[in-house]
Amino acid sequence: MKTLKILLNALVLVVVVLFAYEFIFNQAVENITVSCEDAYNGTLNEMTVICDVQDPDSLITTDHPLELVLWHNDTSTEIISLQNGSNTFLFDNLDYATTYEIVVSGYTYIDDTYESYAFYTNTFYTITEGYNVPVLLYQEETIGDLEFGFSVTVNDPDELTNAIYYELYDDNQLTDEGSIDSLGAIQQIDGLNELTAYRLLLYVEYIVDIDNHTTTFDMLETFVTLATPEAPIATISNVTNDNAEISFLLDTLDNDATDVFYRVELQDSDHNVLDSVVPDTSTITFDVSLITGDFTINVIASYDYDGATYTDKVLYTYSVYNNEYATFFNIPTLSKIDTSAPLTNYNQYKDYLYTYIDEGVTSFTITCEASLDCTTLVEQDPFSDLPFLISDVVHPYHSLSQIGFSYTDEEIDITTTLSYTQAERDAIDSQVNTILNTIITESMTPEDQIQAVHDYIINNAEYDQTCYENSQTCDNDHSALGILFDGNAVCEGYAHLTDIMLRALRIKSFRISSETHQWNAVYIDDQWLHMDTTWDDPIVEHGPGVLRYDYYLITTIELHVLDTESHTYDTTIINYMN
Repeated sequence: MKTLKILLNALVLVVVVLFAYEFIFNQAVENITVSCEDAYNGTLNEMTVICDVQDPDSLITTDHPLELVLWHNDTSTEIISLQNGSNTFLFDNLDYATTYEIVVSGYTYIDDTYESYAFYTNTFYTITEGYNVPVLLYQEETIGDLEFGFSVTVNDPDELTNAIYYELYDDNQLTDEGSIDSLGAIQQIDGLNELTAYRLLLYVEYIVDIDNHTTTFDMLETFVTLATPEAPIATISNVTNDNAEISFLLDTLDNDATDVFYRVELQDSDHNVLDSVVPDTSTITFDVSLITGDFTINVIASYDYDGATYTDKVLYTYSVYNNEYATFFNIPTLSKIDTSAPLTNYNQYKDYLYTYIDEGVTSFTITCEASLDCTTLVEQDPFSDLPFLISDVVHPYHSLSQIGFSYTDEEIDITTTLSYTQAERDAIDSQVNTILNTIITESMTPEDQIQAVHDYIINNAEYDQTCYENSQTCDNDHSALGILFDGNAVCEGYAHLTDIMLRALRIKSFRISSETHQWNAVYIDDQWLHMDTTWDDPIVEHGPGVLRYDYYLITTIELHVLDTESHTYDTTIINYMN
């Protein structure tokens, strides 16, 4: 019994060892990989096949071969054994106008078992005898150091060409591709890297038989881009502007240019030159005290560069958007009127208010004719709400934070407190100018500019939930100062900054208020649309902020599909929204 027990233990040990060996072997086996390419030459009617075989664990054996088979009409016409490494074969005894199939098959090793496997298959069609294969003619075109151009034509007497296309490779990375639809036309490829070798593969797909089967041949071209010479550059920084003088630092760099002559010009919005200096120091100052509109500072240079002479080339432009606070566009329901005359009817009251409030007048008197009672305008709806409704459509700098009335039945004395001090306006204007010079380019359309403002505000603001829940914690949250200098605001701050930036760009906009919320109206494509930068910037407790376009340039119907509770507003003044 003892001997039998020893034998049984030994047998179990052997089985365990064999099982472990088999498991480890199966886990360690690296299977065969096969990569094949083939190229058919219609002119010679021959096919070249190149297969790279990797068999690190010698799985290819006599009993388990790896074979390339050339099939025709379900009959194997060639059977070739493949070996580890590179294998090249030429099939030059092909029939014309015939369908062939190339199959590379062998075995994989899975779970201690060889299983048959097809590594590569391809069907190709040989050309009809007598057909003339198209000949591709290539011409390289010089365009620029980092731009490449070429043109192709085809000598194709039998009109067999079906398509021509190209692929561009940087090293082995495909960087561009496209079809060539116009023979002889220059194909231009932009955005190349300097000092880089590129491979251009041209493919011609052509018809080989009466059944319109096609095959493809390719042509390889190479080119190397050059190092691009650099033109002179200029930048303006450290700008200070107190509306009397503007000062800044000018930095210039000649780079590869020669005989460089710089000058700096101050131009108004009509491109009239107001002042010009030839810089002999890095600090430049201009007197801007008499300028009431927008203006630009242009750094201009004349120089020789890359074999050419350039004259009065603008290298850098810094734009100053002078917010002219009186509204520069028409409000359909309001008009500017002569305020020296008394009111002759109650409907004129809104126009009197608009004329004064839009100009930023903080103390004024309105007189009523004997047939009117001025107390009605202060004490009764809808007139009593008009000052704050009008406050929303004027520039935010002239919007009202407080209003006081002293009145009789004959006249009303009105005093107002504006939402911003002059110091706050100057600080906002300076910051807004800096931002707009960063996010706005000359090539932008008005809608591009609107989106740039929308995105900037959302990406640089955080809704102040604490202020919303407890007004005692609010600082600058109800004004444009909040986002610009604190990075947070409530809806009024979002709407104010949106309005200020859009008006600075001469884009028509104003604010709309409901009982609990404020957003913007923006004029684009001949219509007034809604834009709510607050609600496009939802509160996210954890993770990165979110930029949405749910409330971006939408109609009133679209707005009220999304929300009515917070976006229902008085239409006494604003009755023309799309």
